[in-house]
Amino acid sequence: MDAIPADILKRDGPKMMNRLRMLFQEMWRKGRIPQDFKDATIVHLYKKKGNRKLSDNHRGISLMNIAGKIFARILLNRMNAHLEQGLFPESQCGVRRH
Repeated sequence: MDAIPADILKRDGPKMMNRLRMLFQEMWRKGRIPQDFKDATIVHLYKKKGNRKLSDNHRGISLMNIAGKIFARILLNRMNAHLEQGLFPESQCGVRRH
C-alpha cells in the first residue's frame, strides 16, 4: 500500500491527474505493472454481531495502492466499453451495466 490518501489526489486535481496519466502511459508502453499496483492487504472487520472469535462474523476488505485502483478502473471502463460493442451475448447480463 502506498499510504497516500485519495484526498491528496483529488486536491491536486489536473496536475496530479496529468502525472498519473504519464505514469500509466509509460506502464502501458513498457507492458509492466508495478507489483505495488497488484498487491492488496486484506483486513478483517468485525460485523458487529455474534461472537468476535468466529470468522463467520467478520468480513474482509482489500486495501490497495490508490494509483493502482485508478489504473484498474480505467482499464475496466475501457474493456467494458469495448465489450459492450456487441461482444457480449444477450444472455450475459450479470456483469453488465444496466
